[in-house]
Amino acid sequence: MSRWFISLQVRYLLFFMLPLFLINCSGGSDSSIPQPGPTNNGGGGSSGIPSFTLEPMVAASATQMAFAPGDQLFYTDGKGGNVWVIDTAGGAWQRRPQPFYHTEVGQLGEQGISGVAIDPDYAANKFVYIYFTTPQYSRLVRVTDTNGRSSNEQILIDGILAANVHNGGVLLFGADGKLYVTTGDATQQHVAQDPVSLNGKILRINADGSVPSDNPFPGSRTWLYGVRNSFGLTVHPATNDLWFTDNGPTVDDEVNLAVKGSNYGWPETTGKGDTRFIDPAFVLAQPVGITNIVAVQATPVYPSQYHNNLFFTDFVEGKIRRLVLDASLKTVVSDSVALDIQHAAGALIAFKQGPDGYMYVSGSSSSGSSIYRVALNPNAPQ
Repeated sequence: MSRWFISLQVRYLLFFMLPLFLINCSGGSDSSIPQPGPTNNGGGGSSGIPSFTLEPMVAASATQMAFAPGDQLFYTDGKGGNVWVIDTAGGAWQRRPQPFYHTEVGQLGEQGISGVAIDPDYAANKFVYIYFTTPQYSRLVRVTDTNGRSSNEQILIDGILAANVHNGGVLLFGADGKLYVTTGDATQQHVAQDPVSLNGKILRINADGSVPSDNPFPGSRTWLYGVRNSFGLTVHPATNDLWFTDNGPTVDDEVNLAVKGSNYGWPETTGKGDTRFIDPAFVLAQPVGITNIVAVQATPVYPSQYHNNLFFTDFVEGKIRRLVLDASLKTVVSDSVALDIQHAAGALIAFKQGPDGYMYVSGSSSSGSSIYRVALNPNAPQ
């Protein structure tokens, strides 16, 4: 076994598994907000000044986040087994003292409570969707927000294989009103190619858990397959295309344009070049543990050159990377590091664009955890 391979495995144990263990062991919030210091690199072009900076909003250990009407931010806290709500009105973020939802979850590796999504018709029906993993299974449930606490829990998908790692669990409503769900291979690689298995897929369901009539495989929740361990979903605001990330083993973290009914190759291949499968739009040959992705909607808070770009976060290096698309908004033409704060915020995990137009990201480290606003660096040329 090569020295490079051994060092990569050690790097993953140090930077991936340890922070996951640290996420919210104390119950979802930390007493202080880490303050990222200045850095002299990352996305600033020839000036060497970073384009973005992080502004701490609230102490919280967030695995996934979802904004909701009424100035609310829902987030999951991993191994705490909780969904919390932050009131964001007026920019003074305050987490409510009691969790919105709690369940018992697994405590190993990537187990825990991961996904949360808000129904597009939340203002009327108050539905919230939650994905969690126990030592035996992963499950998708829907609950009703009743005066700030969950009620009427309904199981929408059950029996998803679970393992210490590769459990997926990202939730996102598409522009079509359907709920998309990532599932990992649960360390059983072959299931990603198994048409019967729910694992190693991106699933697509109706809001009540039923199978849409226009899914590519009749009677199946599967939207696409051949996925290893996806932590990122986003809908492009200009095209309504779904994009997703997939984390490679020792090579090839991917950003993919989702194509209905397509096979993305795992475990037969990773990266580009195998004509039997759909090529990723972008590949990082040396994995960094991509954690989430955002397609930035046009907003006055960011200059126009960032509109319609893809941004993604990573676990190992704690960076935000930027992908610029061509005129069709389907092909990546350039990539760069948009923010490198040299681990000042720890591993970057949850990542969303808020209703105010800003991107928000969670950082988790041994010194504390927080949710940050991704703001323009006032000292950087734009």
